[in-house]
Amino acid sequence: MNIILNKENVIGKIKPVHGISNGPLSSGGSCNTSAEYLEMGIPFVRLHDTDSPYPQQVDVYQIFRDFDKDPYDEKNYDFLLTDQFLKAIDGVGAKIIYRLGTSIEHMPIKHWIDPPKDSHKFAVVCEHIIRHYNEGWADGYELGIPYWEIWNEPEELTNFRSNMWSGTKAEYFALYDVVSKHLKQCFGDSIKVGGYAAVGFQGILPDASMHSLEYLQYFHDFLAFVKENDCPLDFFSYHQYGMNMKFVRDAAHYARKHLDEAGFGHADIIVDEWNASASTRELYWIGTMRGARHVLSMMMAYQDSPVDIANYYDGQPHMAHCGIFDKFRRKQKPYYSFVAFNKLYRMGTQIEAVCDDGGLTEALAAKGEDGKLGLLVVTSMQDPYLTVKGFDKKPAAYILSEEKNLEEVPVKYENGTASIVYPTGTVLYFEE
Repeated sequence: MNIILNKENVIGKIKPVHGISNGPLSSGGSCNTSAEYLEMGIPFVRLHDTDSPYPQQVDVYQIFRDFDKDPYDEKNYDFLLTDQFLKAIDGVGAKIIYRLGTSIEHMPIKHWIDPPKDSHKFAVVCEHIIRHYNEGWADGYELGIPYWEIWNEPEELTNFRSNMWSGTKAEYFALYDVVSKHLKQCFGDSIKVGGYAAVGFQGILPDASMHSLEYLQYFHDFLAFVKENDCPLDFFSYHQYGMNMKFVRDAAHYARKHLDEAGFGHADIIVDEWNASASTRELYWIGTMRGARHVLSMMMAYQDSPVDIANYYDGQPHMAHCGIFDKFRRKQKPYYSFVAFNKLYRMGTQIEAVCDDGGLTEALAAKGEDGKLGLLVVTSMQDPYLTVKGFDKKPAAYILSEEKNLEEVPVKYENGTASIVYPTGTVLYFEE
């Protein structure tokens, strides 16, 4: 298999698509993966299901626990645990996407998923959470949190399941109207406000279920509502579970097309939950080499799409969807996929990398301001031999395989061509 690098053909910036859901503290603070987050170079952390299934922080109702109290009085807020979790994220240099609302509830009887009984009061509470973390209110901080997301998956209520929102579509739209306008009036362009952390775009698939089609209609109704009511929408967020890379790209283009047509061409697109599906079969391998290849395939798909930011779900070792660590905080194979992608991200600029095997091998290349070149390759399961043209000098080569974790391996270089023999189905990283 052959790859040709063309460093003169600049495609754009390497995007921060190696973000993570939740920060380096978990399990009530007893687990701290800050050193690992630093090595992975996590650019964004999205806060939702923090310390699930028993969250005591981040959620609006965990911070402001008695909704009957005065939202202007700092004594009615409990920031203590959330402060510690957010300081740990700030300590690893990641920016925050803060979900305003509540975490998922799986028990039959729910506590917090009902629509707020007073939308304006809820907005004022959110305002003061922002003031605490961005303006220092109530002995707070100046973290400069850019993204504030209003709720999560409110469209779940379709007589299918309702673990996130018990209200109607109209009730969520009304809440978004009040909260988004209030927050932008308070903070202007110093923050970005958006939502709605949609379930996803499975409705565009040929075999879409009834529920997926309902979710898709929800998206169109939401855009029509925010446009008609002149609501701010600085970003749109949605979720993506599964392995179909064509669908990954198609969903992003679908979102971009309809956002643009509705007049929201300025809105960022954030996929703030992605992973394999929730099936036991797929969760079984998310921490393996197959999972490592899948992680990089997703990152490359988002790089080659209109998505601006993407966050893997989830970074907490105790969570079933965490393929980065096992439950004992030991690094698993996808961990090294994040480390490798971050090397290209730090270089900054994507350049052309052309493969000749019809898409069986995936490649992403970058160059730094110093002219250094990097190439990341997710190899096919068939061809054990690779040549790369375009390096000006002999590159170093590193392999992620069943036996090795980005360890250097021999590479031949002559007449401007680097060549390497490797086990199939591995990940290779080259750096000039």
